[in-house]
Amino acid sequence: MIHRHAGRRSVRALGRRCGGIVGAGIVLVALLSACSDPVPEPQQFDAFLTELQTDYLDLFLAHWPSDDIPMAETFRGMARLLDEGLVRDMGVANFTRANLRLALDASPAPIAMNQVEFHPLLYQAPLLEFCHEHDVHITAYAPIAQGQVLDEPVLQQIGAAHGRSPVQVSLRWILQKGLVAVPKASSDAHLLENLDLFDWALSAAEVKAIDGIGKKVRIFNWEAVAAFSTDDG
Repeated sequence: MIHRHAGRRSVRALGRRCGGIVGAGIVLVALLSACSDPVPEPQQFDAFLTELQTDYLDLFLAHWPSDDIPMAETFRGMARLLDEGLVRDMGVANFTRANLRLALDASPAPIAMNQVEFHPLLYQAPLLEFCHEHDVHITAYAPIAQGQVLDEPVLQQIGAAHGRSPVQVSLRWILQKGLVAVPKASSDAHLLENLDLFDWALSAAEVKAIDGIGKKVRIFNWEAVAAFSTDDG
């Protein structure tokens, strides 16, 4: 994932690493820093893609809502990029139900993804249900709450029953909710641990126990920087 306003040196470096392998298991996602930033015209965006050494992005996200530019204007601009084939799908990040309702009404094209903080210590069930009802997929960032899941007794107990860590239990829970998780890994060992999720499963009772943890630990408080509603469950 790359921020569209990343420095040109960073963009070119990513292009050198990923150029020519888009579509070979590599998914390129870019963030428009906020709806307060104008969406680039197709010609400008094409120049950005050239520096990335690709013809298109898989996903282009509006980072958070803003009062500075109407949502309709932002999503019209993103839809133009979609129509030009420069972007495969468009979406949003950090949108609560209230803001997502506005986005769905304002956008002339489908909103494919909402990327939000989501983990067992911040189970946003109403937002998840709303997204399912409107065919919006969720990507869960900070899916292990920056390691805080390690200290959660419910996850420890379930992990012990499976011979798995609380991190793996958290990621497996997210997968069984039908979400995409984007965990960070500080070592090869942690990366392998994060990937060891597909030959085992949580029982319905275990999923329910995790659902019921009931905490609201928000690692990233985007309300400090954006016009957010608290209507996210």
